[in-house]
Amino acid sequence: MTAPESTQIAEAAVEEAVPAAAPSGTRSGALLGAASAVSIVANYAFLLAAGRILGSEGYGSLAALLGLLAVVLIPAGAIQMAVSREISRLIAGGQSERADSFTRSVLRLALVGTVPLLGVAFALAVPLAHLLNIDSVALVALTEFALATALVFPAATGVLQGRQRFHALAVLYVVPFVLRLALLAVVALAGYRLGGAVLATVVATIVGTLVTLALIREPLRRGTGLSPPSLRPFLRYLAPVAVGLVGIALLTHIDILVVKARFSGDDAGAYGAASAFARVGFFLPTTILAVLFPRTAARQARGEETEDILGRSLLATAAFCGALVLFYLAPFALAIGLFSLANILVGYHLSRGETRYAWIVALGVVVQVVALSVLPSTLRGVVWTNVVIGGGLLAAHELFAGSSMPAIRAGLRHVRGATVRVRALLPEAGLIMLATTAFVCALFWPLVRHLGSTVTGYPGSDATATVAGFWEMRHEGGYHLLGITHHTLSGAPFGWDQSNALNAQVFLAYYPTYLVARIVGDVAAYNLTTLAGFVLSGLAMYLLVRYLRCAPLVAAWAALAFIVLTGGADSS
Repeated sequence: MTAPESTQIAEAAVEEAVPAAAPSGTRSGALLGAASAVSIVANYAFLLAAGRILGSEGYGSLAALLGLLAVVLIPAGAIQMAVSREISRLIAGGQSERADSFTRSVLRLALVGTVPLLGVAFALAVPLAHLLNIDSVALVALTEFALATALVFPAATGVLQGRQRFHALAVLYVVPFVLRLALLAVVALAGYRLGGAVLATVVATIVGTLVTLALIREPLRRGTGLSPPSLRPFLRYLAPVAVGLVGIALLTHIDILVVKARFSGDDAGAYGAASAFARVGFFLPTTILAVLFPRTAARQARGEETEDILGRSLLATAAFCGALVLFYLAPFALAIGLFSLANILVGYHLSRGETRYAWIVALGVVVQVVALSVLPSTLRGVVWTNVVIGGGLLAAHELFAGSSMPAIRAGLRHVRGATVRVRALLPEAGLIMLATTAFVCALFWPLVRHLGSTVTGYPGSDATATVAGFWEMRHEGGYHLLGITHHTLSGAPFGWDQSNALNAQVFLAYYPTYLVARIVGDVAAYNLTTLAGFVLSGLAMYLLVRYLRCAPLVAAWAALAFIVLTGGADSS
């Protein structure tokens, strides 16, 4: 071997031993947040389409099946968190070969464990169908096929997370949801209903797992031939992680199963729809934990402080869930917000190897099951019971796991530093907001001039039907997400009943419009929502182009062009 060749090999060895610089936490969080937003939209569209296709009772059965799947699959996320922590600590300590060997060993163990899991699941298909009041055992068995990925997918995802490959993780946030929506369209066109929705979910889950395995093929290849590490310390740590994350999963899903078992099919469908959309608030802490877990573990391995990570995570989650409380059905959003904060806390402590709060969360699950099974006699009572339990979990953390105030103060110091940069951008953002508003008003000037008496489109179109719908809501009891609305203005002479599940599906756009309609009237409220959509779309395009480092004039032109292309036809 020549001297240059040996030098190159030595340099390569040094590069392999030194971990690459971690990507920015803020950018990683923003990336996963954007991917999470796409998955929220795809999930929203799937739920909306499923609700329309299946009806209230069928949607109640789908919600119960998805809840059953989540109760089993989400706890397996403990594997993802535990694997990510171990990988992150090994790489932070410069032990890349041990990380590769650990990757191969834990994937092998996950494959072995999948066989008995499927066997137990299929054996319980009949009693589960009876418990959930689902007539078809085949549907329950079809749902259980998704458990083939229950151990492999989180283990493989944990490898990506521990290596802080957040771009790959973002792909996995999107692919299963988008694929599930596309498959639902295909099976619906083929004439399938509940079974088709379940099949779309199972196939999307399996495809997502195959994509994940393809993304970690290099660590798996490098781990071939290396001596396998002992997995006993990992398995000992996995137990409290499973307890904490299983607890959070049950806290946010067990209520759906209880409602399905205790209330009517229509009530279960309405509650399932409202609860599903309230759980949008749970996407943000899930995104935060994907970054928090490996970063906290790596910092702790290097002997660095981690309180600021917890503080920023709590503040971001509280702000997001607080906004949901203002704009969504308050009790639902409040309960999810409290559980989201508990999720952040339990994830933070587990990433540091601290297990006390995980056991407190597990105790909270027992309290929730007993309370929901005995106390509430109405759907509203179920929601408020969850609020009380969520508040109790946060109080228990402050009393028994340690105060979170030092972390919040550290987070506030970081936020104050970040707002300096934001304040510098406010003049430009305000100017473009005013310019975009003026342009939209000019484009839709006939509409603006007759805001309370003119709509886009023609009589009998969707616009006039929507306005009529808001008028009916204001005169038939208001906008409700639970229970049944009895219509008296149509279906003469006796009227007719309609589930409020549809209101949950269109809530994000319709509820703010309904509130405005109570002040300015139905036509004006509809027009204000329409105009705001064009203004905000233009602003979003401007910010996107500026983010891509284009000049303000280029971004302004892109915003105006986007508004014209999406709204020019309606303005004619």
